[in-house]
Amino acid sequence: MHVFDQQFAIADSNSNSVTKSFVPCKVCGDKASGYHYGVTSCEGCKGFFRRSIQKQIEYRCLRDGKCLVIRLNRNRCQYCRFKKCLSAGMSRDCNMSFPIVMPGNPSACCTPRLA
Repeated sequence: MHVFDQQFAIADSNSNSVTKSFVPCKVCGDKASGYHYGVTSCEGCKGFFRRSIQKQIEYRCLRDGKCLVIRLNRNRCQYCRFKKCLSAGMSRDCNMSFPIVMPGNPSACCTPRLA
């Protein structure tokens, strides 16, 4: 079981800031859904990495491999996104997925599931 508890201040319209707990994707910074291919990642990056390795796709970057990969533009350059997946530690050898279990969430599943 993997338990994560990171705090991030998120702006709220009703107050100056509200503290919410979530774990960021190591690739794009979006909300991670679990531990996939060896790193905490979102569903989008998990699926992108899975498709990339299953289909053995070779990507090319039009900007010398220096694109910024964040949630808002993660789909713009597949080469840089795949490179960031690898540099974050994603590996085809780590194909187990685990959900993120937040403290105080008894309904969360704690059992590993296959990707």
